[in-house]
Amino acid sequence: MIKFDQVTKKFGKIIALNNVSFEIDSGEFVFITGPSGAGKTTITRLILKEFEPTSGKIKINKQDLAKIPSKKVPELRRKIGVVFQDFKLLFDRTVFENVILPLEVIGADKTMIEEKANEILKLVGLSDRADLFPSQLAGGELQRACLARAVIAEPKILLADEPTGNLDPATSWQIIKLMKKINKLGTTVVMATHNVDIVNSLRERVIILGKGKIVKDQKEGKYETL
Repeated sequence: MIKFDQVTKKFGKIIALNNVSFEIDSGEFVFITGPSGAGKTTITRLILKEFEPTSGKIKINKQDLAKIPSKKVPELRRKIGVVFQDFKLLFDRTVFENVILPLEVIGADKTMIEEKANEILKLVGLSDRADLFPSQLAGGELQRACLARAVIAEPKILLADEPTGNLDPATSWQIIKLMKKINKLGTTVVMATHNVDIVNSLRERVIILGKGKIVKDQKEGKYETL
């Protein structure tokens, strides 16, 4: 589903990724981890085609991202759900209005939008918060709203960039459990994190980065330090 083939990304003299290669299959749950500056966020932004690789190839569903014209990039991104550490919700819209944005963008039927919104808000436990504004929510609720928005259009891939970075441990686990539930429904999940406890507890595949290179790519295992 996602393939990086000898991908290098440079920003001037800084090498963010150095000859990185990996494949992620459909339905996998994969952690991408490592210290700050290791290249985790760069991978996410390359998948979204926000950046172009300096060299190498990136394929999504066997489609070479380099061959996708600019006018087709929004179509690519609509197939990928994204959860950010800083939420990126619209604070002048309610939870319901934020969550349905992806369906409005593709011109979905109003009845279908309402049905899907009710379904996804129930999944993330925000049915009773639908009419509130982001400023009225706690941190964990904000992240659940962000997660609901990311998956309402049923993307094949969910990217999560440090989704628990601003949350307390108990709330972080609520978000991780939701992401696992979404993964079991068939969505490929790629999560960038430096949270050792979460990585060690879930025992999913882990790609560890260090200074822009893959240090280890292991299907399962326990990691004392990342």
